Amino acid sequence: MSSLWLVCDVSGSMLEGGKRFISRTLVNQVAQFFRLGYAQDREIKIVAWNNQTRLIPWNLGDEVPVEILDCSGSSDVEVLVQLCVEHVDDRFIVFSDGFWSESPQFAFKECQIALNQGGIRFVSVGFDANLKLKGQNCYKPEDFFLIVEGWLEK
Repeated sequence: MSSLWLVCDVSGSMLEGGKRFISRTLVNQVAQFFRLGYAQDREIKIVAWNNQTRLIPWNLGDEVPVEILDCSGSSDVEVLVQLCVEHVDDRFIVFSDGFWSESPQFAFKECQIALNQGGIRFVSVGFDANLKLKGQNCYKPEDFFLIVEGWLEK
C-alpha cells in the first residue's frame, strides 16, 4: 500500500498570521476525507518539515499532532527533495507559505523529478504566502477537492 505524506512546513515564518493553524485544519480535512470513505488504500503519514523532516506518529482517528504547531528555523528544500527520493511511489501534499531556502520553482522541479511527475501537490498557506508559490501543482487551501479528486487513485 502506498502512502499519502502530509508535509507540514514548521519553519519560523509559519508562526505568523495563523498559518500553522491553517495547516492543522488542512490535516483535519484530509483525515475527514479518508474517514468518510472518499479515499482508501493509502496510509497517511504526517511530517514536520523545516531544516529537517520528522515523521510524527499518528493514526487516522487521532487528534492532529501538536508538533506541527511548534515552528522554528527555516525550510530546507533539499531535505524535502530527499524525502521524495526515498518514497517515489507515494503521494505528497505540502502545506507551506513558500518561504524556503530555495525558490519554489526549484523545489517544484526537483520534487517532480524525484516523484516521476505528478506525485506532489503544494498548498499555499497564509494571506502572505510567497507569490512565486504558483503553478500547475499549486493550490489554495480552499481548493482541497481539486487537489485530491482523482489524484489519489493514480
